[in-house]
Amino acid sequence: MFQFSTPQQSFDIAGIKIGGQPGAAPTALIGSLFYLGHKLVSDARTGKFDRQAAKDLLEAQDKVSAKTGNPCLVDIVGNTPEAMRHYIDFVAEATDAPFLLDSTSKETKIAAIQYAAEIGLISRVVYNSLMPSSSSDEYDAILEVKLEQAILLAYSKNLASTAGRIEIINPEEGSGLLDTAQQHGITKPLVDTVVLDIPTLGLACRAIHELKDKFGLVCGCGAHNAIDTWRGLKTKFRSGLLETGVANSTVLAASAGADFILYGPLEHSEAVFPMVAMVDAAWGQLVFERTGKVDLKHPLFKIA
Repeated sequence: MFQFSTPQQSFDIAGIKIGGQPGAAPTALIGSLFYLGHKLVSDARTGKFDRQAAKDLLEAQDKVSAKTGNPCLVDIVGNTPEAMRHYIDFVAEATDAPFLLDSTSKETKIAAIQYAAEIGLISRVVYNSLMPSSSSDEYDAILEVKLEQAILLAYSKNLASTAGRIEIINPEEGSGLLDTAQQHGITKPLVDTVVLDIPTLGLACRAIHELKDKFGLVCGCGAHNAIDTWRGLKTKFRSGLLETGVANSTVLAASAGADFILYGPLEHSEAVFPMVAMVDAAWGQLVFERTGKVDLKHPLFKIA
């Protein structure tokens, strides 16, 4: 549980280290901006938004990241290529953090990585995401712009179990999503084991553990989805528990060994980072006991 038997992959993405044994490197935390329904967006088509409100959210994540030692990334969600261009320009200037380019439209994602390459930011970009249904257009664009990092979504309706998630990645036979991504230039794959609701949070955590223990892959999940889809939280319990639930879901994923966690809206950063840092500090002490070495910037030395 506290040390995986297989040597663990670790990647540097724009100066941020992601991966390794539990406790060795702090869990990377990813907050979303400009997502569907985000109140600070006034026009999702053109990418018009409240710049001060967005800046405040990015600064809050950067500050709590510095306090805890947990690295941060930004998940930029956009509906159109025009909106994505505005969002990329803003985020790239407002923070030094790497960013995911995320959309339900493949055309928008392709245009976004092309734009990031044009303005010299491709080294900060993570493609979100590649999945079994991803088209050749996406892979061709990734090769063209020489993008090295992407989220690999380990899920399909026909393979929704823990074993199914592992089969989709298929690192043993060289015929799964991991192999396809690597053939198209993705040298830094981040495996998302997919959370849709509370039951799948358990499946995703087990898949993280098994993929890391057997193959040493860099793994994580969008743990907050378990809370976003929990209808009973509002109807059966007292109000005001949403942020607590989001923090607890990320703690569960971190305890399972997740290298990165998408925690949902950036608004939750100040609740999520300290709780995940607590897990990392606990695991970090085990690393220190075993090796005598833990970086002084680790949460173990920063949150007390």
